[in-house]
Amino acid sequence: MDSLFERLEWLYAGLVLLVVLIPVARFRVLGAAGLGFAVLAAASDRVGGPSGDTTFATVNEILAGLGVTIVLVAAAAGFRRAPRSPAMPFIPPSADPKPYPLLFIGLGLTAFAPHILLVELGMVLMLVAAVQATLRSQRLRWLAVLLIGGGILMSALVLVTTILGAAGGDMTGLRDGPFSPAAERLLVLLVGGGTLLLSGVPPVHRAPWGTTLAPLVAIVMMRVALSALPGGVLEWQPLAMLLLAGAGIWAALTRRWAGLAVAAGLASLWSGAPSGVLAAPLLVLSGWLLGMTAGVWRDRIPRPAERWTGLILLVPALAALPALEAGLGAQVVVSVTFVAGVVVALVREFLRRPESPPAPLY
Repeated sequence: MDSLFERLEWLYAGLVLLVVLIPVARFRVLGAAGLGFAVLAAASDRVGGPSGDTTFATVNEILAGLGVTIVLVAAAAGFRRAPRSPAMPFIPPSADPKPYPLLFIGLGLTAFAPHILLVELGMVLMLVAAVQATLRSQRLRWLAVLLIGGGILMSALVLVTTILGAAGGDMTGLRDGPFSPAAERLLVLLVGGGTLLLSGVPPVHRAPWGTTLAPLVAIVMMRVALSALPGGVLEWQPLAMLLLAGAGIWAALTRRWAGLAVAAGLASLWSGAPSGVLAAPLLVLSGWLLGMTAGVWRDRIPRPAERWTGLILLVPALAALPALEAGLGAQVVVSVTFVAGVVVALVREFLRRPESPPAPLY
């Protein structure tokens, strides 16, 4: 038994593969709750390493054992009841708008443009796409939130350009910019505030643009804040991760799985750890794609194919391990609370009566 828990990350990966193959969504949710215990054990083991004491290892083994038990029970029940269970897809309808050409053009510029002015142009194009979605929804009061968030974010980049001077602007040279500690704190405050307003996670989850701007948020954090302003990120890290943990738990409790993935990805970015920076794009893009496509194809899936919809959870579930490892390395209490809140939300979802109506999404 001890050898089974020597490499918890491999055990977790095997549990993920089992959970995504559970054909009944209700028991897939229960299995996902078991994954919460397993990922916490695996991430804690990776953070503690060989320096962890006996008590630490024992706690991790208990968590892993609990996770394995829940996953196996969920899998057994799910595979046994698959032929008789009513279809209840794990993915709820999405209120996110359909993709627009401006969105993808702006995304490409923001992610790959070599100069900060082109990055700003890409941001403007993505914000214009969000404005179009807001106008089409006729919920015009959200334009104020969009303009405030976009204005704060653009102001931060204008300040960055001003500090760099006429000779600056090359994205590869941002990390060598003459940013003082005070400037870093101010710029990260502006970047963090603006991106949180645009991300589509609670409490701005009712925004007409949904999570379509989530990649913009992650790209700006990676290419600007983490690259050029690491000191400012460290200053604001506790507050940002606390807010994102609350947003993720809120999203899970209200069955907004796209928002949960985005919040988890952004929280791992704010940790600043290499493992978090690598896992965050996978989580954010998973939430973005889920939000963009769920409402399009959910009702078009043939009934025999519904048992395979859990495969969409494979990438974010695997990315959750390095993301949580990064979170534990930065903010232990916040990260553990995040996982615990999501587990509670998943158990609550499992206990929900199948005939009960879905939670409101907008």
